[in-house]
Amino acid sequence: MNLSQAAQIIQNAVDAMNISYGEVLFDEWFLLQTNAVPWKVPYYRGPRFNQQTDIYKEIQPLEKDLTDPQLPTGTFRMARDSETEPENFDAFIVAAPCLCLFFNNTTKRMPELAMHSNWFRCEPDIKYLAEKFRRDQIEI
Repeated sequence: MNLSQAAQIIQNAVDAMNISYGEVLFDEWFLLQTNAVPWKVPYYRGPRFNQQTDIYKEIQPLEKDLTDPQLPTGTFRMARDSETEPENFDAFIVAAPCLCLFFNNTTKRMPELAMHSNWFRCEPDIKYLAEKFRRDQIEI
């Protein structure tokens, strides 16, 4: 799929996650191309991106997983550290080789989100998106 198609599919999935969760689960997301130096952000959607946003700092809680070359397309990882800040990105899905989709809730931390009683209701939406990437990877 191309970037425009991917953006629509991702936003539809995020909207579905938010509905399943019963409130805003993720209000910010972006794609990160990791085979570019420096890494590139080919698509961003959310309330606060500007040139001052330090995306590299904000993905640090997930960086160890991000740099694992064994992660196949469709892998989902989330930050579990209760010390992360709300502006840190909460989770990612490997969308294609060298391309990751990051999610964030700009007001809550991932441990708080995952403890919500409706967390399990949005898991099928996450799995759908992961499977979509396995079947039809994003071409940048």
